[in-house]
Amino acid sequence: MTPTLSYTFSGVRASHTISVTFKLGVLSVNEAPLEFALGRVSPNPTRGVMLVRFAVPRQSLVRVSVIDLQGREVAVLAQGSYTAGWYQVSWGGAGGRGRAPAGIYFVRMQANGQKFIQRVALTR
Repeated sequence: MTPTLSYTFSGVRASHTISVTFKLGVLSVNEAPLEFALGRVSPNPTRGVMLVRFAVPRQSLVRVSVIDLQGREVAVLAQGSYTAGWYQVSWGGAGGRGRAPAGIYFVRMQANGQKFIQRVALTR
């Protein structure tokens, strides 16, 4: 099944209240994920601290890092062996050489031979 990034309601002629639940390969956020996943970076764009959620369906080695446009690793947010579950890490813009300049970056999760990437804009 292909994920849907947006949905447009057509033919709406009156006000409605719509409730939506988004699931990233899980039965619920409190249960073990069914697959590896990298959630959206929030907030995006970010001026201060951004939050990143990732899912691990079974014990695995995981590395979550921030990459610049040249493909250089700016910061490592998570690294090691993780048991099944949802995790949240944060990044405030600090890198190995001090505060990262404003610009476009990528959060990359590597796990189980797979890579997941989310783009983020860092503003000042």
